[in-house]
Amino acid sequence: QFGFKRMLLGYAVGVGEAFRDIEPYEEIGGIEAKCLGSVYALLEKLEYYAKLLNTNHSAEQWFTLLPQLLEDFFLATEDKERKTLDTLTVSLARWQQSCILAKLGEGESDKLSAAIVKETWLSSVDEPGFQKIFLTGKVNFCTLMPMRSIPFPVVCILGMNDGDFPRNKAPQSFDLMSLPNHYRPGDRSRRQDDQYVFLEALLSARKQLYISWVGRSIRDNTVIPPSVLISQLRETISKSWCLSEDENVSLINAITLEHPLQPFSLRYIEKERDARLFTYAHEWFAQKTIANNTLQIKNVAVDTHLQLPIIVLGRFLKAPVKTYCMHTLKFNFEDSAEELRNDDEPFDFNHLEQYQFRDELLTALKASDAKMAHLDAFFEKQQTKMNGQGLFPLGHFKEITFDDMVIPVKSAWLTYQTHLVQWPTVCESVNIKQEFSLANGVTVQLSGQFNTLRQNGNEHALIICTAQTLLSNGVIKYHNFCHHWVTHLLLCVAEKPVQSIIVGSDTVCYIQPLSIEESKTYLRQLLESWQNGLQQPLPIAIKTAFAYLNDSELKNAFTKAKKAYEGDGFMSDGELGEDSYLQRFYPSFEILMSPSTFEAWAEVLYRQMLTHIEEGA
Repeated sequence: QFGFKRMLLGYAVGVGEAFRDIEPYEEIGGIEAKCLGSVYALLEKLEYYAKLLNTNHSAEQWFTLLPQLLEDFFLATEDKERKTLDTLTVSLARWQQSCILAKLGEGESDKLSAAIVKETWLSSVDEPGFQKIFLTGKVNFCTLMPMRSIPFPVVCILGMNDGDFPRNKAPQSFDLMSLPNHYRPGDRSRRQDDQYVFLEALLSARKQLYISWVGRSIRDNTVIPPSVLISQLRETISKSWCLSEDENVSLINAITLEHPLQPFSLRYIEKERDARLFTYAHEWFAQKTIANNTLQIKNVAVDTHLQLPIIVLGRFLKAPVKTYCMHTLKFNFEDSAEELRNDDEPFDFNHLEQYQFRDELLTALKASDAKMAHLDAFFEKQQTKMNGQGLFPLGHFKEITFDDMVIPVKSAWLTYQTHLVQWPTVCESVNIKQEFSLANGVTVQLSGQFNTLRQNGNEHALIICTAQTLLSNGVIKYHNFCHHWVTHLLLCVAEKPVQSIIVGSDTVCYIQPLSIEESKTYLRQLLESWQNGLQQPLPIAIKTAFAYLNDSELKNAFTKAKKAYEGDGFMSDGELGEDSYLQRFYPSFEILMSPSTFEAWAEVLYRQMLTHIEEGA
């Protein structure tokens, strides 16, 4: 127990130093650590009952121990769980009464083991409850069972889906009756039993018979057949009866009602709809009415004043189609429950993991404000900490992996310090809010907070240090500059001319100051594009757009754009293979180009980035 408590303390100390060589989980420090307290309490209870259940007890001792066990381990929050606990309690009371009648004493020979108690107690719970009350009120719910052919005014049979009824039971290997050519007259057949109880249910209905099944796929709306028994019944009705003397009027179609999949379907509010179609979800139709099967939407007050953080505009600029899916359709392809790291032993990391580890090192370096002479000691301390967290491979691999992480971080940090010397004065934190009036009358307030502004005389600069590489084959990776670009524009609108300096691990890029009018024009274009991007998925992809804009010759531009989008078929899958959202709406370069607006969106969204972002010495 002491070892486990020490482990809990090591994990749950929050942000801080290691406790007895156990690195903490920073995200579960403080109040969040109460979950570990629950785990510890559970393990203590399990250890306590493990000792008790390994010992034989008298019947009276078991009757005291088992209710306490239920109370300690189970908390009913739903009706089904309460019913299960009630069944266990009733079964235990019934067994206690049997023990009293049998006069089980407290002698050594009368003591019972946990195995006997388990078999006696739980087996009675699993027994079929034919003795349970069937008729409980005006509305009765039950399963289809033989000998229940009691007349009822209305009989409703639900869930008659294909494959669900008749019920299927997996055959046992020792069951000779289930083998081919071994069935004899009189042998029990679950399929025939279900056919019989279905016939009984039909005969029990006196005024109305209601049968339902899932008749359409929720994915593509294709027709799904009902149970074979329902199909036989429908076929018999269609061949035997018609609605009137005209044989072309089908009775089966008149008594079959197909419900829409969603509660907000327009079929529920059409003026000439089937009278049997209704819905209780009236909130979907508060602003809609149907007249002559034509949709008319009442005028609804639209919010004409919006507030938008600058980071949202940067995310839209980097992935317009993803923004449409997440903000308008409210879905994403990323699995939030997916583990960040694989359970397999790591020997190498992908590009995303490398960037995450380098960014953690750089963040720790900024927080520690380590001096130039103490960098080696700092990195050695970080290596010990990250090894304790189990982030790196075992053995000699961890030194090689950590060196690969440190070299670009150290290079970026040294260059960053050089630029800080050139811009010695630290400015106060700036919170900017700027309003823009768009063409459709909507006003958007763009906001952002900046803590890293520096000054040299009358000139201002925003200096950003990142662990990323800024070049790929000698070309600037513009898709990594979206947030820096919109941030630069907002600063140029609200402050004096500002220069942005982005320090990477391989080079330094600059965005020169822009005039206030230029910055406002560019931001207004981006905001209007953002509004369009929330109404439909824009036919644009950022890497493909820059591949197109980077070449002045039109024919070569489209060739490079297609290669950037679809890849070369060998070493690269292109931007399409990396983005599930593009695969959903634009699965090929031809489809992306089909609206004939790709070039226009590329010019509006990304031309100015290509013009103003440049690599420095």
